[in-house]
Amino acid sequence: MLLIPCPHCGPRDEGEFDYGGPLRTLPPLDGVSDAAAWHRALHLGNNPRGPLLELWYHASGCETWITVTRDTITHEIGGSSLPGGKGGPG
Repeated sequence: MLLIPCPHCGPRDEGEFDYGGPLRTLPPLDGVSDAAAWHRALHLGNNPRGPLLELWYHASGCETWITVTRDTITHEIGGSSLPGGKGGPG
């Protein structure tokens, strides 16, 4: 069980959240990016060992997307923030 620190609600059980996957950079919506760029961004991400930024949705709480730093080896949570870098009590 993971205890995820929600910036709004404080520490909560992972069962209250939906996993949104790793935080990734997507191609711009400029009409120029091709299908291959989107394929790489969505399906060919890195699988790093160590700290990883992830998106989690607090479905059974404040209904907010948060960014969580989780170690992929130990599953230790290093902190959380609102997307855009604004932290909270978590």
